[in-house]
Amino acid sequence: GVQTCALPISSGQYIVADSDLIIKVFDNNGKFVKSFRLPPLIDDNGTELSIDSWPVHLATDMNDDIYALVKEKNCKDSHWIFKFNKTVEKHLRFRVREMGFDFYLCKLSVSDSGKVLVLKGDWRKEYYIVDVYETDGRFVCSFGEQILRSPRDITVTASDGRVMVVELFPSRCVHIFSENGDHLSKFDLQDSLHHPNIAFHKESQQVIVASTDSTENLLHVGIYTKDGKFLRSTLIHKEIFGLHGIAVTTEGRIAAVAKFKDNTGKVIII
Repeated sequence: GVQTCALPISSGQYIVADSDLIIKVFDNNGKFVKSFRLPPLIDDNGTELSIDSWPVHLATDMNDDIYALVKEKNCKDSHWIFKFNKTVEKHLRFRVREMGFDFYLCKLSVSDSGKVLVLKGDWRKEYYIVDVYETDGRFVCSFGEQILRSPRDITVTASDGRVMVVELFPSRCVHIFSENGDHLSKFDLQDSLHHPNIAFHKESQQVIVASTDSTENLLHVGIYTKDGKFLRSTLIHKEIFGLHGIAVTTEGRIAAVAKFKDNTGKVIII
């Protein structure tokens, strides 16, 4: 099946969401370590809800807890988050705050201060926000409603908890917010990108923006400082037709989950 997201954790392993709600763990050489299936989704009334097998978005926190964002089947305004400890022996789940209408984009990130951030919205209404939750599911606040126009992905800087949201138009840029939602600044991206994804490398304090090139289906990777200064970029010559997510290891390796022409999904390590 087509994997939907990849996440390295501090142990150097990669966590990949595969088809049929299976989460697979690989070591830093790409060797399979273990897998587990997401548990049944039980709501507060004790009713088991059906989950869509795609997309499943993943994140980890500084304690190596694993977060999985899923969508209830046949219900576009019902998303849930599972939180697992690193041994996957215990989990809790909580519902993402409903918006009152169908929404399509839903991305996930977790800050070092223990906040869970969900980027969500609907392109038809040009309405997007970031919800902030405690790790036990308590809603904290939301922000970005008057600023975000066409966001694609979200990440959090490790040093100061700033929230970065990459946007496709009206300009290809990255918005920078405080963890409380104050809009601090934005910076423009180099080159022509198609559906960009964003990640933060804690050790170098650098921002990585990866995308398919809009004309030749190449993998484009741009590196910026956390303040938005462009450092360098590279093109990877692979016939990539979609990018589902990126993450960066402590050693600086970039893991990109890509879809290819034959509709297969692979994790590319750069």
